[in-house]
Amino acid sequence: MDVVRSEQGVLLVRGRLDARSAPDVRQALHRLVDDGRGDALVDLADLELAEVSALGLLLEAHRRAERAGRRLVLLDAPAPLGRVLRVTRLDRVLHLRSSGTLVPRVASA
Repeated sequence: MDVVRSEQGVLLVRGRLDARSAPDVRQALHRLVDDGRGDALVDLADLELAEVSALGLLLEAHRRAERAGRRLVLLDAPAPLGRVLRVTRLDRVLHLRSSGTLVPRVASA
């Protein structure tokens, strides 16, 4: 499992999200939510596997973001995770987006 923050502040989660990696991911999600403003973006494009424990972790981070007046936005969730989120109806709670739908910020002149 690899969890890093990009220069743009997006949390990149790569590899397997399971019970063993959950504490590190939880800590990174907490820092992401607590240290910023606006949408807290989590890129899941390179997530290989998400065990059931990942659902609770994502929901916990979502609730933490709401309490902080923010939104946790999951970018490019892999198809298997997307299916699980739809079956559990968590897709109605969590904010799922494609990174292609984000509007890039243009520096003002």
